[in-house]
Amino acid sequence: MGTSSRYEAPPSWGGLKNSVTRTAGTGPAAAASLVSGYVAQNGGAAAASRRGGGTSGGAAGRRAARRLAGFASRVAAVGLPEALREVGLAHLIDQPVGKLVQALIDRFCGPGSTFDEADARNAMSRLAEGLLDEAETPEQVGEILARIVDEDQLGAVLMEYFGYLLYEEFMRSFYEQVLQHHGEPRANSMDREILDFILKAVENQTVNVHLKNVNWLGAQGRQMAQRVMEQTLRVFGD
Repeated sequence: MGTSSRYEAPPSWGGLKNSVTRTAGTGPAAAASLVSGYVAQNGGAAAASRRGGGTSGGAAGRRAARRLAGFASRVAAVGLPEALREVGLAHLIDQPVGKLVQALIDRFCGPGSTFDEADARNAMSRLAEGLLDEAETPEQVGEILARIVDEDQLGAVLMEYFGYLLYEEFMRSFYEQVLQHHGEPRANSMDREILDFILKAVENQTVNVHLKNVNWLGAQGRQMAQRVMEQTLRVFGD
C-alpha cells in the first residue's frame, strides 16, 4: 500500500465502512461499487474537488497537480535546465535521474507531514514511476515532459494523477480495517483490485480543454486543477 500511516474513517461513514468490511477484495464489481461509494460519501465529484483539506483531494493534491503541470509547461517552453533554474534546482541538471525525480516530487508535494501531503507524494511517485520509467538521463526526463505538453496529453496525465490520489486516499481510509477483519491476503487483494479499477476507469479519458497555455501559478491554474479533478471523480459517479 502507498501510505503506511494509520487512519480511521469517520464514524459517520458507517454504511460505507460496513460495505468495505463485507465486500472488499472480492472482485472487480465490489471495487467499482466501493470507489463510487467513497466519492459519494465525500459529497460527490463537485464537492470533493472543491474541498480544502481532509479527504478526497485536499489542497495538497491539487497544489501538487498545479506544480507538476506548471513545471512541465515550462520545460516545454524553455527546456529542462532553465525550468530547473527557475525553481531553484539548477544543481540537479547533471544529477542522476532518480535524484532529479525525487527532488521534483519534493518540490511539487511538500514534506508529507500531513495525510493530504503524504497522499499527494505517494500518488506523484506512482505517476512518475510510470511516466519516466524509460528515462535514463535528465535530458530524457525533459523530453518526456515536453512531449506531454506539446502533444496535448497534460490533461490525461493529470487525470491519471488524480486517479492515483483517489486510490491513496481510499486505501489510507480502509486498508487497516480490512486487514483487521480479514487478514493481509484479503487486504492486499483489495489493494490490487481498487488500483486496477481506478486506472482502467481513467485510461483514455480526455479533458475537453487545451492546457498548454494555462497560467498554473495563478487563479486560472487553481480553477483548472479543480476542474480536472472534478472530471476525474465524475468517472466514478456523482
